[in-house]
Amino acid sequence: MAVRCVSQTTVASMVLQEKQDHQEIAYESMREAIKEMEHQAGRLEEIHPDARPVLEGKVQVLLQGWTELGDTVSQNKLRLQEFVELQDFFRSYLAMISWTEDTRSCIFSDNRLASWEGRPKATCSRTRCAN
Repeated sequence: MAVRCVSQTTVASMVLQEKQDHQEIAYESMREAIKEMEHQAGRLEEIHPDARPVLEGKVQVLLQGWTELGDTVSQNKLRLQEFVELQDFFRSYLAMISWTEDTRSCIFSDNRLASWEGRPKATCSRTRCAN
């Protein structure tokens, strides 16, 4: 059950990382469009000075949205990094539990108990017991 859960979270993190990469690429490509829009708005203000208040208002709204989008992309990146770190911790934790269970089963196996009765002692490897 735990192995399946880990593999599902691995796939999920890969999908999330791919989506994050696409968002960052789209954000960077929009950066150029935003710069061009600001330039064009400046030119329109020169041509039509009476439209300046309207243009400035629309540009400010767009820049505010742009800033919020950048914040969201950054926050998503941080959350994804935290998710990957938690996933790595969980994998290590499961490996430790597995090792502990394997060691416990070696210690309490019939082979080990038999060695107390004068039979050959069992030797434990990392993952299984052997005579």
